[in-house]
Amino acid sequence: MYRDLAPAQRDDLHARAAERLRGTGAPATEVAAHLLATSAKGAAATVEVLREAARGALSQGAAEIAVRYLQRALQEPPATVLRAGALGELGRAMWLAGADPIGAVDCLRAALAGTTDEQRRPELTLALARAILSIGDITGAALVLEQELSRPVSRPRDTRLLLEAELGSIYLLHRATPENGRRIMSFAGLPGATVAELLVLTNVAAWHWLAGTADEGLEYAERALGDGRAVAAAGADSIAILQGAWTATYADGHAIAQTTIDATLADARRTGSVFGLTTSGAMAALIAFRRGDIVGAESEARVAMAVPGLPPFAHPTLHTVLALALIERGTLEEADAVVAASWVGPHLPLFAQMTPAFWALGRLRMAQGRAQDAYEAFLEGLRRDRETYVHNPGVPWRTEAARALLVLGDREQAARLVAEHEGDARRWGTDSAVGGWLHADGLSTADDTVAVVRLQEAVEVLARSPARLDHARVVVDLGVRARQAGARIRAREHLQTGLELARACGATALTIRAHDELRVAGARPRQLQFSGVEALTASERRVCDLAAAGRSNREIAQELFVTPKTVENHLGRAYGKLGIGSRDELAETIGAAGH
Repeated sequence: MYRDLAPAQRDDLHARAAERLRGTGAPATEVAAHLLATSAKGAAATVEVLREAARGALSQGAAEIAVRYLQRALQEPPATVLRAGALGELGRAMWLAGADPIGAVDCLRAALAGTTDEQRRPELTLALARAILSIGDITGAALVLEQELSRPVSRPRDTRLLLEAELGSIYLLHRATPENGRRIMSFAGLPGATVAELLVLTNVAAWHWLAGTADEGLEYAERALGDGRAVAAAGADSIAILQGAWTATYADGHAIAQTTIDATLADARRTGSVFGLTTSGAMAALIAFRRGDIVGAESEARVAMAVPGLPPFAHPTLHTVLALALIERGTLEEADAVVAASWVGPHLPLFAQMTPAFWALGRLRMAQGRAQDAYEAFLEGLRRDRETYVHNPGVPWRTEAARALLVLGDREQAARLVAEHEGDARRWGTDSAVGGWLHADGLSTADDTVAVVRLQEAVEVLARSPARLDHARVVVDLGVRARQAGARIRAREHLQTGLELARACGATALTIRAHDELRVAGARPRQLQFSGVEALTASERRVCDLAAAGRSNREIAQELFVTPKTVENHLGRAYGKLGIGSRDELAETIGAAGH
């Protein structure tokens, strides 16, 4: 019957249904469902209902539905005085949905140009700057904020600080010049009494990350993020929050970093923010990788990459961490494809957080036996760090390049690079950084006896750090050098320990290497068999973790952007690998494995 109606009849009936529902006080979403099927008539009430329905959709994390309501509201059209507000709401919804980032920028730019409400301008400015940044235009994002801050208007102090925090975050990505550094550091003495003050303190923390001073960076990150107020207020879309977590991660402050990212991920799921889901997902993957949870890093990266509408800003970082995890898992063919898709190369945008793409490229080339190509990739990463004013040893470009030079037979130049790295590592001062330098120093030392002493020192330092995979790797290298020094019994002890540590990390390539070295050292290790939790794929592991936490199949499917049938299949395969028969056994099995 509906199909047999003429278009004009349908329009009229939907309009009458909407009017009747509105008269009975029905929810705006019920009324809006009918208004979507009507033609534009210039009715103010229609615009009001559609905007209210859009707000309701956004509160449920359904940004794509809000976009439909607001597009229809603008067709009505709204009165001139309301147009800027509706455009701003549409631009924000489009950005959250991630389906049309250019369209979001256009809407927000038009909204800002058309608004006469001084109280709304800062909110629109922040939204526009973030939308511009998410498509990779860092200069344009900074310009929007600079122009707003330079306007000769009186505004509340905290409002100005919110704009300063956003601008500082953008400077830290690409334009961390001494002049901009002085601007950021001028806020270092703020007590953190308000959310705006806390956000600019994350800028101060990240400036210390750039400068390579860990204690100060972690101190400010903990001050800014520790009580959760800034995260709760700013949410998943704040670059400042992400940079605070980034600083804490590299400063071995994984607890505060993980707590922060758990909160931003929860906020992103609540709002449906594609930007928040992907950038926080990239950070979750990075935290897992740096603490040596290789399967967890792969899983977090894959989940974030499955989000529809992956923004350019998050693209290189997600591909980088996934590639690093795949290299450690020994799946070099897929890692090669992921690195190729990361945009690494001369046209990679010059953002500080994107430069590690060259780390993944270099490590891949080393694993492929292409040491010269690896050396060049590591030097390019170092050059880009310097161009963006990064003096942080978190990505140890020099020691990585030194490893490549050792393979190429240039021990003298390798030792020189390691010696240059020492200053950065000791100034940063974390156990992971200092232990990494000691590890490289031991490898570059020609004398096996001296090398063993230095590597043993590295083992002790890295054992105190959260960098479990780095610890496993240095234990294996210590075993190799001990064998070369003639201490075969001690070598076997180190290699067996390193093998077990590598397996606990899910680092298949290092596990196999330790096993092979054990045989060279005269041991007869059992044949390697990967079973239980370590046999799970990253996708199976993620599904099992969520199921063990009590999520239903449907809830898991929604969070991972897959179908319930896919979840069911993953669980079925996982049960077989884990040797269990039901969901009730998952939590105990996963927990017992130490993951």
